[in-house]
Amino acid sequence: MSNTYNNTFHTKVGNYARDVSIIGVGNSPWMLTHKHPEWNGITEQELFALSAISAMDDAGITGKDIDALAYSQLFTETSQVINPNVFVEDWLGMRGKASWHTESACTSPAIAFDTAVMAVASGKYDVVLAGGVDIAQSRPKPNMPACFREPQTADELHKIAATQWTDTAYTRYSTDEGVGMMEDYIPYYMNKYGVTSDQIDDALNGLAISDSRSAALCPDAIMDESYVQLAKKAGYDDVHEYMKSPHNPKIANYVRVSGTTKYADGSAAVIVCASNIAQKISKNTPIKVLGTGNSFLDHIHPFNLNSMTKEATSQLYERTGLSGKDIDLLLSPNFMITEALPVVEQVGYIPEGQAWEYFKDGRTAFDGDKPFNPGGGTQCFGHCYGAGGLLMISMAVKQMRGEAGAIQVKKTPQTSLIRAQGGAQGTIMIALGSPDKY
Repeated sequence: MSNTYNNTFHTKVGNYARDVSIIGVGNSPWMLTHKHPEWNGITEQELFALSAISAMDDAGITGKDIDALAYSQLFTETSQVINPNVFVEDWLGMRGKASWHTESACTSPAIAFDTAVMAVASGKYDVVLAGGVDIAQSRPKPNMPACFREPQTADELHKIAATQWTDTAYTRYSTDEGVGMMEDYIPYYMNKYGVTSDQIDDALNGLAISDSRSAALCPDAIMDESYVQLAKKAGYDDVHEYMKSPHNPKIANYVRVSGTTKYADGSAAVIVCASNIAQKISKNTPIKVLGTGNSFLDHIHPFNLNSMTKEATSQLYERTGLSGKDIDLLLSPNFMITEALPVVEQVGYIPEGQAWEYFKDGRTAFDGDKPFNPGGGTQCFGHCYGAGGLLMISMAVKQMRGEAGAIQVKKTPQTSLIRAQGGAQGTIMIALGSPDKY
């Protein structure tokens, strides 16, 4: 990884006291619940329980077998409670058991997972459920129970969040910290590697096309048609022509509409267990947690996303002995599609200066030689604030078991890397390994 971004102090990480494995995963569909006749009126507790019980069924256990709950929810305002972890335990058969609530923007679900892993690795608990949920695209009607809801657009939500995710006294204000911050790196990349603006456009469009192909094959994704299908509907034989048409305008220097996040409601859950116990109680092959890395950095620092990825990955690789050459599958949220370009290179998954060609040529599609976000990522599968990181872990586990169905990658991964990221900003890197290899 490049030393260009070196504005963080390094965290030294030690070894776990015992090995930890994933024994169960589950997730809900990603959707806008208030627009769906079947799901309209569902509460966060119910939606969370759907994924949590699915993960229990996947592992072959019940709530009585779980020692603690690590719960993630970003927008507790939409459930009208300040301690939401309390209210889901009855739904899970875990009444009165240990639990805690994590809220750190969109990094929350990965923090829930990381704390669950540490709780098991330390020996305090044997089995912990890490789960997350948000129904943030609607809100409870005033003076009504939370199941009676009205629409709340992402724009409305982010008018509040944009100030909450920024230290307004000292941090550069970036209007919900989105496009400007996530485009910062592109001119530098173009200059360093001699890439033109048109080539960047082709690369980002290529990545969006690949992501949409995956999402169209996933019944749980919020996007149910690929850009190839949408292009044909609009009368275009060439999807690349469609991607540069008024149907997909630029909203900034490099980002087009196809490169923005599709916000969704949803939930996801992952159950972790001490590895020596996992082999006895799990009905599936346990997937080993090789390690994690963690870095948080205010965006007052230029290229903070790059710095966090570099630092968190460095922690992980130092602890595990892994390198980018070991990674078979990479997942990462790209809140703006430009974010993907530095990520895949900084972790060593794709050689520096070549990611734009991989994206352009479709090599990072689920059926390509360097699969990246085989479910479609935040651009096409969708993004749920409090559950996204856990969904990526769930997807990686299914890929590693060979259970991903229509989006199963060509070579069943033995080593997967997940980059979870969220506002303000924070990054957590997670490495998973197959028991056949580790």
